[in-house]
Amino acid sequence: MADINHLFPNAEQLDTMNALLAIIAANREGGLEVSSWKSIAQIVKMGLAPRAFPVGYEFTTENSDESTNVLWVVRGHNKHAAANKNFKQTMTLEVKNVYGNSAGTYKGVVFDATEALYYAPSGLAAGTYHFTLLSGYDTTYGGGKTLMFTLKQPLPSGGQIVFPWAYQTQATATKISTYPSADSTQAIESGITVTEGTGGSLLGTADGNTENMNHTHRICYGSNNYAQSAVRQWLNSKAAAGSVWKPTNKFDRAPSWATTYNGFMHGLPSEFLEVVQPAVIPCRTNSIYEVASLDGTEFTKDQTYNLEDKFFLLSRPEMYGSWDSASYKDGELLSYYDGLTNAEKIKRDAAGAARRCWLRSPNPGDADDALLVYTDGSLSHGNANNAYPVAPACIIA
Repeated sequence: MADINHLFPNAEQLDTMNALLAIIAANREGGLEVSSWKSIAQIVKMGLAPRAFPVGYEFTTENSDESTNVLWVVRGHNKHAAANKNFKQTMTLEVKNVYGNSAGTYKGVVFDATEALYYAPSGLAAGTYHFTLLSGYDTTYGGGKTLMFTLKQPLPSGGQIVFPWAYQTQATATKISTYPSADSTQAIESGITVTEGTGGSLLGTADGNTENMNHTHRICYGSNNYAQSAVRQWLNSKAAAGSVWKPTNKFDRAPSWATTYNGFMHGLPSEFLEVVQPAVIPCRTNSIYEVASLDGTEFTKDQTYNLEDKFFLLSRPEMYGSWDSASYKDGELLSYYDGLTNAEKIKRDAAGAARRCWLRSPNPGDADDALLVYTDGSLSHGNANNAYPVAPACIIA
């Protein structure tokens, strides 16, 4: 007798079919709270998500770290490819409100910290050194000038010199600190004075053209390369505070939240995390300066590249439908945002206040600025070392 068991659905398939029928019926009646992420994932795999969960549909997960609920909104179907090519169907979700706490306000996340001025692969002896800042940049306050300083203690191999010069602050009022490594928070020396002059040995010019000397933009405000960003590490970490961040390039420094924020995934339910699949995330670099990652990944100016992440920030084109250059596309417009006005794109906290919100796209004319959604919903940008709100996204596949 022929085996006909394959003609009948098994228990898992029946559960999925019943869930789908209930969801479709509930949609007609005004909505349903879905409790099984496993069933949701099965519906996506069957290609039925656009009907069951149309663009704008909302889901809820708990965030146990902040004692809040996270509202996830469907932003599109089959807009982001899954890294695992066996998954053909995807559903893109983005949080409705920026990441926040139980009080309803946002928690700012530094995109990337102010980076080191100089990396010493073989160390530096105690003594006097000089370097030159980027010509034409903030010239009233020191741009283009050559500055000198004296180390009283040697810098070991792999050490860093940090010079956190801020915009419209006199360079000679900025103090130097030295560190034994990129992940060290204990300075060897701090409060080192700089003066104009060419005494001692030349380290180079901070214009991105001297090996081991960083670009002036990044010594002031951090990096806008999303692949190397601190915010990307936070989004994709389940670790507890203090174990989320690690250096990604030789100039990298820890963000302000490194010892106080658990990873974004830390407080999310395991059932939800099990169905979130790594997505192929298109990205681009800026047009000014890039440096290789510590894992050996090379980056060049005006380059597109792909990442494979579970959680990510949206890009300029995914929200606004336009690129800085059609030659360097870092995504396509998501269905939810198609046709919306800027006012309808405003990102808010749970209490309803309009907030700035990071995007993953760089501002290509700078090595430090990343793009963001401004409080009126328009496209803007900000220095990477600012602690702005975020609206994480992911795919179910």
